[in-house]
Parts: sequence; C-alpha cells; structure tokens
Amino acid sequence: MNLKSYIQHRQNLEDLDLSQISRKNFDPKKSNFDSLLEISNKESKITDIKFIYNLSIYLILGIFLSFLFSFAYAYESENKRVINISVYILLVIVLPYLFLGLSLLKKVYSLKKNGYVTSSFITNVFLSNFKTLSPIEKESFKISEQFHFQFVSFIYSITSLFYLFFYTTFLEYKFKFETSWLGDSFFENIVAFFNIPLSLFSFDLRPSIEIINQTINHNSNGNSWLFFLISITIIWTILPRLIFFLISWYILNKSLKKSFLNSTKSKIILNYIKPETSTTNVSIKEDEASKDIITNKQIVKFDLFNNTLDFKTILMWQVSHKARKKIENEEKYANKEINRSIIYLERVKNLDINILDINSPILILINSENEPKRTFINLLIKLINFDLTIKIVDNSAEFVNTDEKIKEWLRFIETEDIKVEVING
Repeated sequence: MNLKSYIQHRQNLEDLDLSQISRKNFDPKKSNFDSLLEISNKESKITDIKFIYNLSIYLILGIFLSFLFSFAYAYESENKRVINISVYILLVIVLPYLFLGLSLLKKVYSLKKNGYVTSSFITNVFLSNFKTLSPIEKESFKISEQFHFQFVSFIYSITSLFYLFFYTTFLEYKFKFETSWLGDSFFENIVAFFNIPLSLFSFDLRPSIEIINQTINHNSNGNSWLFFLISITIIWTILPRLIFFLISWYILNKSLKKSFLNSTKSKIILNYIKPETSTTNVSIKEDEASKDIITNKQIVKFDLFNNTLDFKTILMWQVSHKARKKIENEEKYANKEINRSIIYLERVKNLDINILDINSPILILINSENEPKRTFINLLIKLINFDLTIKIVDNSAEFVNTDEKIKEWLRFIETEDIKVEVING
C-alpha cells in the first residue's frame, strides 16, 4: 500500500454509508485488510491527492540540494577550477550521517520524555501552515516523513557522485586540500579512516603520501583522488543510504497498513461484516421494524464552558511535567471529599480499564500545546463504553476555552467518525 492508495482507501471508507454494505457479499476467510480494500474499491471515488505525496517532488528536492551544496566544494580558486576534498567529504559523506544521528537522538529523547515518537520540527511547521490538508493527509504525511527523508538523502548521495564525476571528467576540475591551519598528518588520517571499509576487503585505493602532500594547498589532477572519492562515496554513503531507504520503505508499508486497519471507520466496518472476529467494542444494532442498519457512533463531550471538576475520575492525557506539578499542589484537583482518582497517561496500552467505574463519567484533560494524534483516537476507542468529557488545559494546568488549537482537535476527532457534543454554555 503506497501513500496515494492509502489516502484514497481511507477517504473511500470515511465517505461510506454503512447501510450500503451487505454481509453476504464477504468471505469470512478473507483477511481484514483484503475485506476493507474490497469495500473501498467498490465505493471508489477520485480523491485529489496533494502534490506533497508525489515522489518526483522529493526526487527534484534531492537533486537540487546536491546541486546547491556542490558550489561549496567545487569552485574557482586563483582562476583555477578546484574540488576541495575535505569539504566534499564533509558535505557528501559526514553531513548525512550527522542529520541521521540527530534524528535518532530526537526520536529517542521524545520516546523517553513523552512515551511516543513525535514528528519532526520541520513536519510540524509544515503541517501547521498547510491548512488545506485533511486529517487523513496529515496523518499520512507524518507516517511517511522518514521514508521521504531517506529517499531525499539517497538521491542527494547519488547526484553528488554524478556531479563529482561530471566536474572532474568534463569540466576538468582539479583536487585540492585547501587549508592554512590543519597539519599534513590530519589529512593523512582522514584518508586512512575513510579507507577502512575498503581495506577490510583487501582494497587500498588511498592516494600515496606524496600525492596527499602534493594536494595540500596545491592542485592535483591525479585520477587516484577521483577513484578514491568515488569508492568511499559508494561504500560510506550510497550503499548505506540504499539500505536505509529500503528499510524505511518496508516500515512505511507496514505503518500504512496498520493505520488503515486501526482507523475508527475501519473497525466499525469490520465489526459489522465480521462481528465474530472483531476486536473492537463498537456495536451495530438493527431496528426490528425497519431493519435499517444503525451504527453505534461514539459520542464524547467537549467542554469549553464549565471550569468545574465534578468528576470522580480525571485522566491526564500526555500533560506537561509543569502541569503535573501544579495539579499535584492544586486543591481543586485533589478533592478528597469525592475520593477522586487522577490518572496520568502517556500510552493507551498502559491504561487498565478494569480499574475504572463504568457508571462514573470520566474527564479527560489534554494539553493545548500537543498535536492531535492517532493515539488519542485509540484512547477514545478503548473508552468507548464510558461517559467521556474532554477539556483543554495549557502547560500550567489552566483551562483553555478559546483557541485555534481547540478547533484543530475538534476537526480531528470528528473526522474519525466520533460524534462530538460541544458545551459552550
């Protein structure tokens, strides 16, 4: 399943009226995924897919970035065309690993801090300014950000190698270690380090010490530099990038399939056509008189008016550490008269619904600074049999009743086939 088909099938199911589906037409032995695709294909409509999901856009981006960075290592010096070897190694080989390392550190940090991996800063900024994207498109963009990053990096590496060959073969650029403060041994160590993978296979394409010394602050037209840079670019950059790209492509397909199966509408449909195999709590009722199909659409209340906390159970969904500290010291939260239970929750799987009173309404407090995410919908699905009220709080645990962020949460929840009753007073 690619991005375009994912968005198309998700939209087909969202627009589908459940009463149009006949249980008799589906083979119970079919997988849930195949059954949903069959339904989607029958109701297929043409969805306008945004340009950001066109892979050619990222192909052009990778080529453009490599062309732009090539001006940093290929230039004219003293009226002679030169390629600065150290800058080439830095921008083509070292820089992609630096970005990859920072990306992994960011993911590890967000996982440790929040209990889940957050989207990158660039992705969040882009989505916050791209107002025409639907929640389904935003979700797919977040799922695919790593795939697109690896694809751009792979194209960047290949194109950089092409520019290196083009500059030296057709434009007759010479090689040079251009510096005035680094010693000769430094460059010898650089060359020796990047030659390590080649030496493991008994290849040694390093230029000789004489050529290295000759290249320091002087132009060299030896092919040994070209062969060496081509080989280390392939070994250090292109092959690892190809592996990362294939892994990200595999993960993307699995993530899209998982998201497709776990959407609220998909679960409702599966519960209807395969009630014996469904894992959801969504129920489908049939009116005996009219035999019309009625879906038990989940209803949650969104309170933007009352600032009271008359709830026995309060669930704090991914609130900030600052808000937690204030909540622990606020008397209005620690109301001992009603034996209140406050639950701090970062992950849906950590919630044990057996400790909750089915007859007691639950207040869910969400942080206005957080983005709406699929995990919150999974929380609502898990609590489908409870009376739920949602309120927005800021990082200081103060109620927020009017904000553009609130509208974003409302739009996100409603698109997941969950009915929202807004309490405005």
